[in-house]
Amino acid sequence: DQFIVSVANASLDIVSGIGERMRMIVGTSSLDSPGGEIDVSVSVGGTLARPGEEFAIILGRLQGLLRKAALTDGNRVVIG
Repeated sequence: DQFIVSVANASLDIVSGIGERMRMIVGTSSLDSPGGEIDVSVSVGGTLARPGEEFAIILGRLQGLLRKAALTDGNRVVIG
């Protein structure tokens, strides 16, 4: 699944820090299943919206960053 988190008045450092905290929290979690416990991880893509930029452009950039994170073994944060 994918979801978007929007943070007002943030810098790339703040976005990166939020992404890393999310990654760490998810990484310490697990899911119970009939076959046993399943470890979980998350890949995070983060960016800043530019003044006047359309949402579709921002979303496309986020999807590219998320793809980059997932294709490099996942469980990481990619900011751009």
